[in-house]
Amino acid sequence: MDSYFIFRGSKIHYRVKGKGNAIVLVHGFLGSKDLWKDQESDFSKGYKTISLDLPGHGKSESLGYVHSMEILGDLLFALIKHLKIRKITLVGHSMGGYVALAFAEKYTDHIKRLILVNTTAASDSKERLKSRKQLIQLLPKKRKELLNQLVKSFFVIDNFKRRYIMKSYRRWAAACDSKGIVASVRGMMERKEREIILKFAPYPYLIIAGEKDPIIELKQNQSESKLNPTGELVNLQESGHISPMEQSWRLNRIILQFLKQK
Repeated sequence: MDSYFIFRGSKIHYRVKGKGNAIVLVHGFLGSKDLWKDQESDFSKGYKTISLDLPGHGKSESLGYVHSMEILGDLLFALIKHLKIRKITLVGHSMGGYVALAFAEKYTDHIKRLILVNTTAASDSKERLKSRKQLIQLLPKKRKELLNQLVKSFFVIDNFKRRYIMKSYRRWAAACDSKGIVASVRGMMERKEREIILKFAPYPYLIIAGEKDPIIELKQNQSESKLNPTGELVNLQESGHISPMEQSWRLNRIILQFLKQK
């Protein structure tokens, strides 16, 4: 079921499928809730699966000049409150992982399990900050070219899926509101390092890395998985930065197995 609710005066688009314990799926930068279609199909057989378009993405309206991770964490809380859900398994991909960690910091008691996919608890490096500033400066003049380059940079594995996945992701990127893109970039630039959230997590957490991810370093994920005895790491072979689509079947099996653990 596709629906809308209002957060800070803006319409936010979300989808609910299935029944049972709740899993909330949060997509990454320039994506959409449709990133999770393969997961929704699998997970909704035994769980209530909730996905949403982050502000300025998909069919959701932008919120303002900065989409901080804290504000987006508040958005997730508003959504589960709207749906009358107390505890969730939270799954965040890339920027969605930053949002998930911000939610985890403020709403710890509402998390049953945390799953981070192709993301990190670290803040931006100086090089990444520089590239984000350049994106904001150049976007008004070279939007199409920049977005195509960005999406292409997510994919390093050349296989039969690549063309289809890139076509989908380019379509989602093209649908993003320019104001929302800039607000999201600013939010990522301002985000703080949140390794401490994992170190003291009172719930199990799983980090899923892409073996050939060109954006997130495996060493960083390995370190984060060891911050807490409840942490686990799975390194997906033949996967880059878009693991939910590049290795959807394997990723689904890994997550479902993690959910069944006591």
